[in-house]
Amino acid sequence: MAFATYSNDSLTVIEVESSSFDSKMVTQFRQFIDGLPETGDKPILLDLSHVSFMDSSALGVLMAFKKHHMTSEISVVTESAPVLQLLKVTKVDQIVRVYSDIEQAILAS
Repeated sequence: MAFATYSNDSLTVIEVESSSFDSKMVTQFRQFIDGLPETGDKPILLDLSHVSFMDSSALGVLMAFKKHHMTSEISVVTESAPVLQLLKVTKVDQIVRVYSDIEQAILAS
């Protein structure tokens, strides 16, 4: 599977384990997140550390995920210049917090 999740008392992390997060993975991602237990109001961290390419369909599913989990703060971890550029151009970086590494994101939670 291209996704993994782990959680503690204060945070849920969803890791995308693929280098591409695109239209081919959107259905699989939706099925994966639909199968997750409710997180309540715990912050959710989407770890895109392995992702070097993300397209608009993946961005759309990210925004739908954000809308569905309105009570939770959702953050993204990525160092990828193309992914960062997509988040900036679409102004998604103004809606979700973006961190360059997982440790920084966990400390901020």
